[in-house]
Amino acid sequence: MDKLLIIGTGLLGSRIIEMASEEFEIVNTYNKNPVDLQSTVSHQLDITNQTMTFKLIKELNPDYTIHTAAHTGVDYCEVHGSEAYSVNVTEARNVSETSGEIGAKLVYISTDYIFDGAKGR
Repeated sequence: MDKLLIIGTGLLGSRIIEMASEEFEIVNTYNKNPVDLQSTVSHQLDITNQTMTFKLIKELNPDYTIHTAAHTGVDYCEVHGSEAYSVNVTEARNVSETSGEIGAKLVYISTDYIFDGAKGR
């Protein structure tokens, strides 16, 4: 059975865990609030910590990674720009690079607040 790593266990991450639990061995990460789902093993991870992120992903060695963690509050992100950048950009790069190093396929899920397809960089 392939191993699926879900980074972020908010609404989206938790729902993916529920949907994929019969087809994958699932591991997940959380920052502050662990989820208690019988079909998965949870690991605490501060995704802004590059060393911790690299170490845990390499240790877990998933076949697939679905990255759902982010600051999604637009107003909060506008006021706390450097923190939002760290969480929404730098950590996404950390997850992407580490997944690539171990050969894990990566799915990154965003919102239209980051890029709606009509405008942006």
